[in-house]
Amino acid sequence: MSRCFSTTCRGSSAPPSLPAAWNTSPSGCASRSIFGVPSVASRWATVRKSRYAHAQRFRRWYCKELTALFRAVDVILAPATPYPAFPIGQAVMEVGGRKLPAAGHLGVYTQPLSFAGLPVVAAPIAGTGPLPLGIQIVAASWREDLALRVAAAAEAIGAVASPSPTKLHDAR
Repeated sequence: MSRCFSTTCRGSSAPPSLPAAWNTSPSGCASRSIFGVPSVASRWATVRKSRYAHAQRFRRWYCKELTALFRAVDVILAPATPYPAFPIGQAVMEVGGRKLPAAGHLGVYTQPLSFAGLPVVAAPIAGTGPLPLGIQIVAASWREDLALRVAAAAEAIGAVASPSPTKLHDAR
């Protein structure tokens, strides 16, 4: 089967065992221990064992679904961000008549692929205006060669290209 980083995508729904370096506190939370010294327990540094196990089961299921998808296709083209780049310092974007935090949604299309550990090449689409709009070229696990080949071909035909420095300067 394929692999997603260090988690093997198998059909098992059994929860993974916690790494040996994790200690269990009386509250039922797992907290990381470094060199035998427990780390500071805060709401950000601890995670319930049941949530950890659920997240790992979901990740295995998600990787298995992506493995099945890549049996039918070589690469996936996906947007890199929900909207074009915005000028430095801009705090709010207007999308569909609604004002949203400019940087608040940037990872919505990249995080699910990163979560699965898939190789991705991100490139700016040519001719979209003074500020770039990105696309992701996603390949199956361990198939970086496909993503890079598609990116090179897209660049060769002019489909992806960096905006010229003159256009970027004028966009300010």
